[in-house]
Amino acid sequence: MKNRVEFKLWHELYGEINEINIYMYLLFAVAVYFSFFIFSKIGEKYKPKKNIDNSTFHFSKKKLWPLIGLIILIIVYYLVIFSDSFFKGYNSQISNVAQKGPLISALQVLLAISLIITSITTSKNSEFKSYKIINVSFIIYLVGSLLVLSLGGRLYFISGLFAIIVYISNREKSFNIWIASSLFIFTIILMGLIGVWRASSINIDSSNVLYNLFQEPIYTSYSLVDFLRTEQHKLIEVPRLLASEFLNLVPTILAPEKLEYISKPIDFGYHIYNPSGALHAYVSFAINFGLLGSIPIFGILGLGLGILKGKTNAFSQTMYSLVSSHLVFTFFRDGFVTSIIKNLFQYSILVPILIGLYLIIINKIKCRVESIK
Repeated sequence: MKNRVEFKLWHELYGEINEINIYMYLLFAVAVYFSFFIFSKIGEKYKPKKNIDNSTFHFSKKKLWPLIGLIILIIVYYLVIFSDSFFKGYNSQISNVAQKGPLISALQVLLAISLIITSITTSKNSEFKSYKIINVSFIIYLVGSLLVLSLGGRLYFISGLFAIIVYISNREKSFNIWIASSLFIFTIILMGLIGVWRASSINIDSSNVLYNLFQEPIYTSYSLVDFLRTEQHKLIEVPRLLASEFLNLVPTILAPEKLEYISKPIDFGYHIYNPSGALHAYVSFAINFGLLGSIPIFGILGLGLGILKGKTNAFSQTMYSLVSSHLVFTFFRDGFVTSIIKNLFQYSILVPILIGLYLIIINKIKCRVESIK
């Protein structure tokens, strides 16, 4: 392995990469893309013997109101605590993600509830209009997300916005590729504007917005070019690091120091250079599954998304929208402890499942009480 350095410019790191490693990276990118694409198409064609529809969950808004009320109380509580820090960007004393953890989690639950309510209360066969997504829980989610955005964090606001775009694109017949492309470009520009605004000391103009947009992938790629330079990749790796990262599922309010007990790449002999904190997806997959081991993992991810896309029940539609949004804005620049565990598994999969189980349990309790009467 080549000697490592404390800091070098990006092009200096890139210049030290063995050319074979660059071709290997490109081959890896093509392989995982086709694995994801092919298996997603297989997933879309999958037809289960027993199809789960909305009636399985015995949905009614009345059953959800206790849960919505609890989530709203949590959101209001933290908004009051953070009230002195709103609209200060990175100058806010609450710019750390861990401090905002409970509030972000509550907002993610509320977003899932909003999408589920919209899916169940609007028939798949009837003409869907985007305004139908607006309900009480969605309005509260939007207000809360805007206030969290004012604290300096743009990731969850943008991801939520994109989840809504994905959801509407699957439901509204008039929603075409041109509308989707325009909204995507608008979202990217919005990311740049927010990035400049939260820095406070930088003037908002086109050059600074472009600089902010380009610095994100460049800073993220530092970990990639250094990883290729130091030739740390393996063909197959056991996901020991990922296994320890499931500790991140424990609520921050119950275990505020939980991140200290999660294994680090250095514990398994990997030296990661990411001066900005962002971790390239190639590095994450290489240190968890290895290069060959990552290819079927992308296939499994594509298969799962394809199956969710092909289903019509509210919970599958919600999961598909949330997973898609986090794949765009967190999957390629955050470590698995955030991207896979927190955003994809907890917020996008586990939360909708728990909401569905909540509805089923409430219905069983109601039936039991009525049978006793």
